[in-house]
Amino acid sequence: MLGAIRRATKSWWVKGFLILLAATFALFFGGGTSMFSDLANKPVAEIGSFEISQQDFRRQYVNQLNQFQGITPDQARSFGLPESVLGQLIGGALIDNAAKELGVAVSDSMLAEEIRRQFPGLTNNLIEQVLRQQGLTIVEYQGLIRDQMTRSMVADTVSPVPPAPRVLAETIFRYREELRVAQVLTIPAHFVSEIGQPEGNGLRDFYTANVMSYTAPAYRTVAFVTLRPEDVMDSVGVSETEIVDEYENRIVQFTTIANRGISELRFSLEATALEAQARMDGGAQFETADPRALRGDPFLRPAAPDPDAEPEAVDTGPVGIQDRGPLTIDQLPNEIADAVFSMPVGTISQPLQSADGWHIIRIDSVELGGVLTLEEARQTVTDTLMHSAALEVLYELSIDFDDALGGGDTLEEAANRLGLTLRAATFDAQGLDKDGNPTADIPSFVNFVSTAFQTSSGAESHLTEAVEGGYFVLRIDGVEPPGPIPFEMVQGEVAKDWGLAEQTRLTDEFAAELFERAKTGTDLAALGAEMGIDFSIASPVTRLGGASSGISIQLIGELFSVEFGEAVQAPSFDGGTSIGRLVEIIAADPNANPEALAALISEFSLDMSGDLLTQYQGALEVKFGVKFDADAFNQATLQATAGAAPAAPTQNPVGGF
Repeated sequence: MLGAIRRATKSWWVKGFLILLAATFALFFGGGTSMFSDLANKPVAEIGSFEISQQDFRRQYVNQLNQFQGITPDQARSFGLPESVLGQLIGGALIDNAAKELGVAVSDSMLAEEIRRQFPGLTNNLIEQVLRQQGLTIVEYQGLIRDQMTRSMVADTVSPVPPAPRVLAETIFRYREELRVAQVLTIPAHFVSEIGQPEGNGLRDFYTANVMSYTAPAYRTVAFVTLRPEDVMDSVGVSETEIVDEYENRIVQFTTIANRGISELRFSLEATALEAQARMDGGAQFETADPRALRGDPFLRPAAPDPDAEPEAVDTGPVGIQDRGPLTIDQLPNEIADAVFSMPVGTISQPLQSADGWHIIRIDSVELGGVLTLEEARQTVTDTLMHSAALEVLYELSIDFDDALGGGDTLEEAANRLGLTLRAATFDAQGLDKDGNPTADIPSFVNFVSTAFQTSSGAESHLTEAVEGGYFVLRIDGVEPPGPIPFEMVQGEVAKDWGLAEQTRLTDEFAAELFERAKTGTDLAALGAEMGIDFSIASPVTRLGGASSGISIQLIGELFSVEFGEAVQAPSFDGGTSIGRLVEIIAADPNANPEALAALISEFSLDMSGDLLTQYQGALEVKFGVKFDADAFNQATLQATAGAAPAAPTQNPVGGF
């Protein structure tokens, strides 16, 4: 299990995750709560002397889920988000074990400085209010920040960013950027239209050979009762006092501190900053403007420095572009803050000087400050309160319903006793009716259909909580196993499929004949004119191709596997067949594109750093061990999104966090 998690989350092992702002980690937390089972106190995973509790997992999972606007819990699970979050937490715990063993610690002064940076301009009372909303105390929050800083110190030590050799970058550049040109003859799918009629029992034989294509799925007829928030929404209400109190408790959520998304080049020497500016004036991109990124490669250093020249001062600033993220004006050096906040989005500054050195700033985003008024936030606050009130009503109703069933009532009797509606529907394992359409009568609960297909015929399910918020119980009243649809009922569909298959077979034979002629030297243009088939000369393509090339990636792969003048064959975009002949090879010159080469060197350097972290993680896993509890993990995942709906766009909480 852990190996799969690690493979799925390899991108976590970049330094950016290890130094995630603790404020982001804490302030965006929100925990869904629901009915707890006996698993509630079991940790999701144990890593050495640390463990990941279900509460820890839920908080981090909701944090990341909220970053994807409009995504449902079901979609998040299909994308592997729960496993990704668990992998991140396991990776952090492994680093925590290493830090503990190495005696790495963050001093109180370092901690205080980081907290001041995370909460610029906020009073202690406001900070405490924010933390209370997230169920955190000041001490707990300090612990979160201290943990993140400690992890960063370990990661920086074990995963430096070494300069990648130029010879490696040049080799890969030549491989990636080599261009090839081909003559192309494309035979459309089903080009041969004269197919005749099937002989004898040909249609029935085709049906038998492809019977899985004409098999009806299993269906279940289900009686069910649902308890959904919308069913009781008319019976709940909220007062103006509750709305005002909720608004005031969540004021930080509706507050935005003006901030700028900033990318930065930083230098300790003015001369280096001016050189970077000159490179951009000459056409270099911001990402490749730092001249030290090139000097860091030993293959680009001057071969014989002038012995009579004055010793050159060393620029000690961080090399390359620094993604600073959104920063408030108080988080910038005083000397440059006003200048930066006067820049429009997308602009790049001249070199600016502060006590920290020289800066060239690019503005990636601009967010204005402000606070939503009560009226502007009223609908959001009211919807939240109404939904919470509805869930409370449903919870009480679910207890009464479960008691009725436990007392011996049938599903019908329990529904009648509580004034609930009993419904019925027939559907397959995808929730589709017999016409292949979504079954309109069943609830959209993600675990409803799966529960129906896990319940035995004639049996009732337990009262089940839906992750979207609500409850349901169902009974299986009928089971139709999968089986072939009689030939007579699908004969027309079989005849159509046979015709298409026959066209494909004859067209493939025709294409094979043309390819044999092409391999013996027949000109493709002449073949195209003879057969009435389109002939073209494709645009130059690299190994990665591209939609603009007009030829399929399979044909491109074949073209890069043969010698000049040879013919190749591969499927085309539309399902037909393409025959190509390689007519030109254009070698790539890395010296002609120094910026792309520098970017490639930087890419490989980061990859090397990531590999170091991955190897370190593997060693820590072996050393400290990882125990994973699948049941606790599944329960925590469901509880994290209980009552959740697709996230609606909201105003960013306090800007800069």
